[in-house]
Amino acid sequence: VTSCRNLTRIRLESIGLTGPLPGDLGTLSRLDDLWLANNSLSGELPRSLVQLRRLRALDLSNNSFSGPLPDGLGSKMSSL
Repeated sequence: VTSCRNLTRIRLESIGLTGPLPGDLGTLSRLDDLWLANNSLSGELPRSLVQLRRLRALDLSNNSFSGPLPDGLGSKMSSL
């Protein structure tokens, strides 16, 4: 997914995704919406999420993430 640099939306809710989010997710600089709710995603949220400055919608609910939110998540995203 992270090789598709022109993606503006990812909607992969309730499809049984497992494991951690890719560490290079923040390279999707055109991403406006990220919906990954109701899966079995785990691990810490990657620091690269802070780089998604165009993000307007983020739903990571009902997964099994651990650890703190990355510093600056939301603060540098003008539309979130």
